[in-house]
Order: sequence, then C-alpha cells, then structure tokens
Amino acid sequence: MSTAASLTKTASTSTKWYGFLACRGACACVHCIADPLQFDLMDMKKKGYLNSYEFRHSLVALGFDLSKPESYRELETYGTVPPDWQDQHNCPVNRLQVYQEQFRLCASKLVASRDPREEAAKVFNMFDYDQDGIISLEDMRRLAQDIKEDRSLSEDEIQSMIDHLDHDGKGGVNLDEFIQMMEEAG
Repeated sequence: MSTAASLTKTASTSTKWYGFLACRGACACVHCIADPLQFDLMDMKKKGYLNSYEFRHSLVALGFDLSKPESYRELETYGTVPPDWQDQHNCPVNRLQVYQEQFRLCASKLVASRDPREEAAKVFNMFDYDQDGIISLEDMRRLAQDIKEDRSLSEDEIQSMIDHLDHDGKGGVNLDEFIQMMEEAG
C-alpha cells in the first residue's frame, strides 16, 4: 500500500471512530454547544435566556465544575442586565441573564482552555466499559447497544477499525492509540 493510500485509510478510520464515539450531543464540543436544542434543554422555563442557577448548572453539565465565585466571574463577563431592571448600572450578578450566543461564547472559551489529551482520556474511559485499559470489540458492542442508532456500524466494520488502530495486536485500542486517532481526526 502506498503512503498516500495508507494516510487516506488512517484518516478515514479515524473519522469513523471519531464520528461513532466522540459526539453524542451531550458533550462539550463546539458543535453541541452551538446547537440551539442543547440551549433549549438548559433553559428550563423556556424564557430564551439562562438565569444564574441554570447558567452554573449548564456549565457543570458540560463538564466545567466551576466554584460559585468562578461561575459568577463568567456570569459577570457574559451576562446581561435584564431589560426591566430599574438601575441598569447596579444589578446583582445573580440576576444577570445569559442568552444563547453569550452562553456559546463562554462555553467555547472554556472548551478551548481544556487539555485535549485529558479530554480524550475522559472519552476513552467512558467507552472502556470494563476499565481494562483497552477499548475492545466487546466494549464497542456494548456502546452500540447503549446508543442504538440507525447508523451503527456492523461488527465487521468495528473489528476492522480496531484492527487498523491496534498497532501491536493486543485485540483492542489503548489510550495512546485512541489519542493518536483523535488527533488525526481533529
């Protein structure tokens, strides 16, 4: 196989894995943060904005475990004084509102500050069901069963992806191989 063909196959396999594993709509990737449906889930009373409570808990749901003072700093930066607030220059932080675009900007900034290898390790551990340090065919079967998508890959396709990424024949993908695959797909 030529080098170009090998690189194309690696990119294709990496893209399949990334698409199959990484983004399930409840993560903190840029695509999910920008999705209006995700914001609607966080806006519990369907007001079109998040209050301070919803804002903080939405950040926690996206994996940002900020302290109350840290979340208030973000709220001060990205929040808006309610239009009906009498003194626009003297609004308490806990009364600020965060609209979808403001939330997207805040969450995107926080996502960008994450260590990509650490994030890949978190994703890896989510899919390593038996916690043996390898994503095996059995782990992938269980994942496919859990997500029950119409576009699930066949067992042969999954085994082919594992075989392609398993550099030393151990029967699965270890963390280093997973991170390499994620970097190639990203």
